[in-house]
Amino acid sequence: MTTPVFRTSTETKQGLNKRFAFTRTLTSNDSEVVVDVTKHMSEVHKISLVCASDVYINFDEDASSIAGADGTIHSFLLEGGEVYADDNIFITSKITAINSISDNDGSVRGVIWGR
Repeated sequence: MTTPVFRTSTETKQGLNKRFAFTRTLTSNDSEVVVDVTKHMSEVHKISLVCASDVYINFDEDASSIAGADGTIHSFLLEGGEVYADDNIFITSKITAINSISDNDGSVRGVIWGR
C-alpha cells in the first residue's frame, strides 16, 4: 500500500496567500486562545512569535505548564524576548498560551502565514 501524498507538487510550489498578525495579552492563569486559526485561514505553514514574558505555547491543543499523565509537558516554553519562527509547520485549529508564572500578564505577538 502506498502512502498518499499530503500535497501535490503544484500545491507546495504555491505561495502562502493568507497572513494574520496578532497581539494578545494573557489575562488569566488558564490556557487562552491567542489565535483561532479557523477564523483566518484553513491551515498555517509559517509562524513567527515573540513574547514579553515567559509563556508556554501549544498548537492545536490547550497550553499547559504542568506534565500530563505521561509525565511530559506537551507545550513549549517561550522565554520573554525570545523569538520562535518556523516555516515548516502545520496548524489547523488554534494557538494557545498560558503564563509560566501565575498572574504574570504575559503577551504574545506574532504573524502566521497559510492557506
